[in-house]
Amino acid sequence: MLYFIPIPIAISMLLAFILLIAVEDRRGVRFFAASRDRFDARIARTAFILRHVDWGAFFNDVARAGFERLLHDVAHGTLIVVRFIERILTRTVRSLRMRRLGEVAPAEAMMPKQSRIAGTILYLKSTLKRTRRTPKRTRTQDVEDVVEL
Repeated sequence: MLYFIPIPIAISMLLAFILLIAVEDRRGVRFFAASRDRFDARIARTAFILRHVDWGAFFNDVARAGFERLLHDVAHGTLIVVRFIERILTRTVRSLRMRRLGEVAPAEAMMPKQSRIAGTILYLKSTLKRTRRTPKRTRTQDVEDVVEL
């Protein structure tokens, strides 16, 4: 039932085009000539490209690039899974070794090693905290501290 809608639209557009051509032919002037010329040039360029493209090579290249991307994504996902399993196994082996030796694993051993930059920043922050001056006293505090005789 829905196919009855596009058919009248297509017929009315065809009739409007024929009427436009007839009016332009009778007056001898094209409506919207500049924009229609640009559109015609674009259509001609597109048709030229479509005629001269090697479609077999194009689709071969697109398929190759897509397959390479797919393989890259699969390899990346596999690497993430392997690293996840490696971390789990490393923690398990460390805890088993510590149990065997009768020691409790320190919490710091589980943390990854800090970079030099992060260590330097933490050192500077702790140094600044230790060397900060006490805030200056205000005048009202000085007045309260004076004892009257």
